[in-house]
Amino acid sequence: MIHELDAMRLKFDPGMMIYLKMGLGLIMLGVALDIDIEDLKSILKKPKSIIVGVVGQFVFLPLLTFILIWIFKPIPSVALGLILVAACPGGNFSNLFTLLAKGNTALSVGLTFIATVLALFMTPFNITFWGKLYPPTAKLVEQVSLNPTEVAQTVFIVLGIPLIIGMWLKVKKPNIAARVQGFIKKFSIIFIVALIGGAFATNFDLFAKYIHYIIIIVAVQNFIALGTGFVSSTLLKLPEKNRRAITLEIGIQNSGLGLALAFEFFHDLGGVALVCAWWGIWHALSGTLVAFLFQRKDNRLKA
Repeated sequence: MIHELDAMRLKFDPGMMIYLKMGLGLIMLGVALDIDIEDLKSILKKPKSIIVGVVGQFVFLPLLTFILIWIFKPIPSVALGLILVAACPGGNFSNLFTLLAKGNTALSVGLTFIATVLALFMTPFNITFWGKLYPPTAKLVEQVSLNPTEVAQTVFIVLGIPLIIGMWLKVKKPNIAARVQGFIKKFSIIFIVALIGGAFATNFDLFAKYIHYIIIIVAVQNFIALGTGFVSSTLLKLPEKNRRAITLEIGIQNSGLGLALAFEFFHDLGGVALVCAWWGIWHALSGTLVAFLFQRKDNRLKA
């Protein structure tokens, strides 16, 4: 049985997809330009934190999301939206929040970079694997005839090409990279926030009508994502700054990529787009709160 939310479509001009992909591309270009090659080499020489972050991101978060869906049994398109978000790599807002939380920003940027590279394979794999494993979403995946290769191509165009260009500039044209790095990073963040904010404002009536279907389960999923990073890094006794970086890297998802994939492949399933769009707003609030709590902890220790 199709729920009315499954058939609901956000008001999103098809032409805006180009701007959304451009914004995501600029963000990833900024991440690549922000990479310090020596820092990346140093992180890779002691890969424990990288492994914890990557496994938490691409293994435990999708698994725990799947368990969450079995428990809550949300509307199928909402369930697929949660799977889609869990399949995405960490967003570069995690780098900003890690800086505010006084975490290991080099590790955060390195994790974003490595997770984005792995997302070329892991994002389509996790969407199809977990989507087909849960019967209600399996029907939706079959309905849209989701092709993992096409998903990988979209992820490569949106994330992979900007990363390649950014790394090439960083290595071959370091002076140009240094000049444009700050501008691209700030502009891309403002651009994508304005784009998602505009989409939210345009669809406010739809959000108000259907928000009760997603508000609690998105908050729970985000809590699980943050908790996955914090608990795993704490149990493995990683340094405090690394714990903060991993917590925020797993807790802040690239929901912009999720939204792009939602409109590209699941445009007839309103719940998928609604989850991704709300995630873009919610994790900004939760990331700010987590960064504040870490700052408060530091202040208490100094007192």
